[in-house]
Amino acid sequence: MADGATLQGFTIINSGYYGAYCQMTKNAVMKNCVMAGIPHTGFRYYTCSATLINNTFGKNGYAALTSGHEGNTVTIMNNIFASGGSAYELSPVSSYNLFFNSSYFVGNGIGDKQGDPLFVDAAAGDYKLKPGSPAIDAGNPDPAFNDSDGSRNDMGAFGGPALAP
Repeated sequence: MADGATLQGFTIINSGYYGAYCQMTKNAVMKNCVMAGIPHTGFRYYTCSATLINNTFGKNGYAALTSGHEGNTVTIMNNIFASGGSAYELSPVSSYNLFFNSSYFVGNGIGDKQGDPLFVDAAAGDYKLKPGSPAIDAGNPDPAFNDSDGSRNDMGAFGGPALAP
């Protein structure tokens, strides 16, 4: 990803070694993406400043997020980290994320929690949320992050103001 680049609205399933790679980049943004079934890592960052908002990471081989260097500034918010590997290496700034079935629970930020996200059909690649999901209306309560229908942000790739339902 290049300086200031935005990766938005992509679904990358069962592809490549990394879903996305951010190296020596400033102010990169990834939002409303699904990274699932990636053999190694959904999002790899190296000497990078990035913000990850409203993404879903499901069943990635090694981890959802990995870092190759400690000189990173990564902020994660309103994401779902589900089923597979660790959620992430090194500690990004974390808030309002849902963690499920990772090798260890690492969410210690404001609003971070554990729970089954209740995907419609993850095995078939459908990472939308079923009614009753703990990720519905559980994202950042700031109205700037509200869903397109005006309700509080849903965690994961299909929440937030960026994409219509």
